[in-house]
Amino acid sequence: MKQLCLALVVAALLPLLARADDLSYSYIQAGYASSELDDLTFDGASVQGSVAFGTSNFYAVVNHESGSDGDFDMTQTSAGVGYHFDLSANADVFTELAYIANEVEYTGSSGYTSDDNGYRVTAGLRGMFSSSFEAILAVHYTDVNDFGSGYGGTLGAVIHFSPRWSLYGSYTSATRDDVFDDGNMDLKTTAAGVRFSF
Repeated sequence: MKQLCLALVVAALLPLLARADDLSYSYIQAGYASSELDDLTFDGASVQGSVAFGTSNFYAVVNHESGSDGDFDMTQTSAGVGYHFDLSANADVFTELAYIANEVEYTGSSGYTSDDNGYRVTAGLRGMFSSSFEAILAVHYTDVNDFGSGYGGTLGAVIHFSPRWSLYGSYTSATRDDVFDDGNMDLKTTAAGVRFSF
């Protein structure tokens, strides 16, 4: 149902988008990130990079986020490849396949570390509402074994001040099945920072 609602929103927004000719797939961005996992909130930082493969529609993407909540530390790292194409003169559709690794560490007196890795498949839309405002909508499926599997979505925005410099913000919400207690875990991440395109 969530994926259907997101698809309907995308269809409704397409006529409002400006031309997407200047979308860049080569950039590096860094800033603040906060992830909520059940009753914990991990405040920290994120760094992400994307590099286009020449004049092709393929690109590589990497991301690293880390944060802490008291005696708990969490890191999320991913690396993968993507492909984009013109949906119309107004927007790009993109798909990504990435390796993903999650780790939660308890640094108290009885410290322990739980980590696992898996994959994420993403499909989304990028488009320009104006010459300076970009919107991003995406859905994804993630499977990280002991850290669960499930669907999620991302809503993002980029404000371009020049061809090189921008501000970005995003909100990601995902539900993963908890393999330990047969319930569900909600992982929600908010991020904001500065992007440099090249």
